[in-house]
Amino acid sequence: MEITETQVTPLAGSYELIVAGAGVAGISAAVSAKRLGIRRVLLLERRVLFGGLATSGLVGYYEPLDDGKGNRIMAGMSQELAELALKWGYQALDERWRGFPLCGPEGIRSKFHFSPNIFALALNDLLDKEGVEALMEALVVDAASDQQGTTVIVETRDGRRAYHGAVVIDTTGDGILLDRLGIPTRTGRNWFTYMAYLSSLDYARQAVAEKSVEHLNQWINVGSNLFGANQPTGLSQSAGTTCEDVTFLIREGQRRLLKRLAETKGNGRDITALPTMPQFRETRRIDGKRTLTEDDACQHQADSIGLCPDFIHSGPWYEIPFGTLYHPTDDRILTAGRSISANGWAWEVTREIPVAALTGQAAATAAKLMIEGKRGADAVDIRTLQEALDHQGIPLHYPN
Repeated sequence: MEITETQVTPLAGSYELIVAGAGVAGISAAVSAKRLGIRRVLLLERRVLFGGLATSGLVGYYEPLDDGKGNRIMAGMSQELAELALKWGYQALDERWRGFPLCGPEGIRSKFHFSPNIFALALNDLLDKEGVEALMEALVVDAASDQQGTTVIVETRDGRRAYHGAVVIDTTGDGILLDRLGIPTRTGRNWFTYMAYLSSLDYARQAVAEKSVEHLNQWINVGSNLFGANQPTGLSQSAGTTCEDVTFLIREGQRRLLKRLAETKGNGRDITALPTMPQFRETRRIDGKRTLTEDDACQHQADSIGLCPDFIHSGPWYEIPFGTLYHPTDDRILTAGRSISANGWAWEVTREIPVAALTGQAAATAAKLMIEGKRGADAVDIRTLQEALDHQGIPLHYPN
């Protein structure tokens, strides 16, 4: 794709690495990149909270790091961010998993609820401590490739800017950069979901009785669950990739929530938080060199960049191939989080918070090797990458 936009858009800076999107995957990528010694890193975020769906989307639920059989199989940024959420939020993790030991109780998962707002504050503090340069209200609108890397076009309050990166990681969650660059992608289908935080006198009494504010605010969902149960009659699934998709979800969700509230007394309840981003699960993902499928459950992957469990079912696990993070047609662009190349139930498994952190860390590690060798992802030596990930304490293969 030829660079045309930058002919009229001023170049505001050049970086070794640009991370587009500051959800959990983007935070993990940017922090890992700085720790790995990448000096010039820029993190772009379109909203005014870091954390993506975990914070702006009110998905304050950290999925397990274990396989359901008592084995912790995730570490690195996945564990670090879990510990950060616990440090500043509710002490909601089963006490037998405190500290995330390698072995825990079989049948009891290492999952917990956390405060989205406090987690957002803690993520901001983490970026400060690691010296990550970040911009908020920086909306990625276009991109173009050249021989030296990728130029990202950003809309800001004071106009459009261009930033050039030797390597770019798309962690927008919606594959926006992938789409703008013409990299092959696939779209998903989403049930109608609109969740907010509800507080009530009954919840307040429960919080006092249990001595935990965790019970003070609870989800109210006027749409479907993960499996399509309670999908409102007459509403179809949507890809979530258009302005119309987003507008309908948000406005219809607010209409239905107000109607639900009309059934209760005004002095006995309150909505304490509305989502400030659409709560789509699967919008657009890369059609990568490798695609993870449900058939890959419990299968060894020679180019694994890390492990993840099935967060719903106890037992199954997945090794994530490096090829799920890029496409060979433009391998200077990596992706992480819910836009990696996965399909079916494997896409559901890999879009979760711990896996977003894992793939963000892996993408940053690959970016380090790409920058040093002035090469694309397809030319990265997988053994060198795996050694670097192993050095960071990330389990690559399921223990026999």
